Formats: sequence, structure tokens, C-alpha cells
Amino acid sequence: MQADDSISLTVLIAGVVGEGLGPLSEIVAVQSVDLAIPPDAPLAEHGRVINGTFDSALADWILVVREGEEIDASLAEEIKGIVTGFPRAWGYRVATNIFYRGRPLVLGRNRGEVRLFHRRHARFDARERDREIKVQGPVVVMKRSLAVRGYASAREQHQVLRTSAVPQSLLRRLLIFSHDAVATGAWWRSPNTLRFLWVRAAYDASSP
Repeated sequence: MQADDSISLTVLIAGVVGEGLGPLSEIVAVQSVDLAIPPDAPLAEHGRVINGTFDSALADWILVVREGEEIDASLAEEIKGIVTGFPRAWGYRVATNIFYRGRPLVLGRNRGEVRLFHRRHARFDARERDREIKVQGPVVVMKRSLAVRGYASAREQHQVLRTSAVPQSLLRRLLIFSHDAVATGAWWRSPNTLRFLWVRAAYDASSP
């Protein structure tokens, strides 16, 4: 399928997405802009950088994609419908669907954050930190989600966390795991998520 050059979208990319834009690039003309921010940094902390891309954007609609995120065919079609039709809003929240061991995790309600917006109706307020992008007009939640490539196995998760976090005591691990299992609803419907939470609870990611 060849992209429709009459339909354009500017995509701001934080980190490396690899082939993640594939389905979208096949149906709309995409202008990719690399954001000079860490791939896991809160977007609001780099609002000035993102605001600075608006004037140079070739398209009116802007999408923000982060490292490890992928756009499947169904989300690509939903985005195309928004940028080509009569939108219900000037900003759209996009949820993320994290995959672990090849299956989606159950991590509670996820309304996502504003990732798709019209550049003339949106702006980060540089005077406010830890706030998401401000949209002049309605904001709605998109039906489809961004897929996030997670760990392929519990072994891989352990290996990564060993290099970036400090081990917890068994008691603290049990307390954190129990809380997260109940808070996410995984305890009664997702053994795969329980495995993810059990491994994660073994490490304190906030420690240096």
C-alpha cells in the first residue's frame, strides 16, 4: 500500500521506535522529527523542546511516539480518520498497551496522555512542570492503543533490572507485590501480569 501524499502527519519521536511507524507510514505521508530528550523522560519536563518543533512541523496534526512503542494497522487507520475528517476534538489521549512475554499486561485503567493534537490548538506551558500538554478545545480518548514492546521473558526482565535497580528485601517485595496485584486487578484475571509484578517488586527502581 502506498501512502497518500495529500495526507500528512508530523511525528515527534523520543528514542528509537524501529519499524514502529510502519503501518502509519504506509497510509499517510509522515514527517519524522527526533526529539532531543531521553526516551523515558516525562514529556512535560521537556515542553520547551516540544513547543519548538511546532513552527517547523509540516503538518497541522502532531503525534508523539516514545521508544519501544508501535503503531498497528488499526491505530494507524484511526489516526488517519482523525487527521483527514472532521475531528471531534483538538487533542487525543492515547493509552499504551504493554506486552510482556508476548501478551498484554493488565495494569489497571489507562487513559493515556495527550499524544495526538493539532499544533494550532496545543502548547506546553513552560511555566508549569509535570503537566501534560494544554489543548484549547475538547480532548477525547482514542479507541486504539499504542503497543509497547516489553520484556520477552521473566529472565530478560531480571537481567535488565539487575543492572538498573537495587534488590528489595523479601518482606518489602511481598508488600509491594500484594499492593500492585490488588490495585491493578491482576490477582484474579492475569497470571502473566502477576509474574511481571512479582519480578518488578524484587527491585527498587528509585535507588541509584
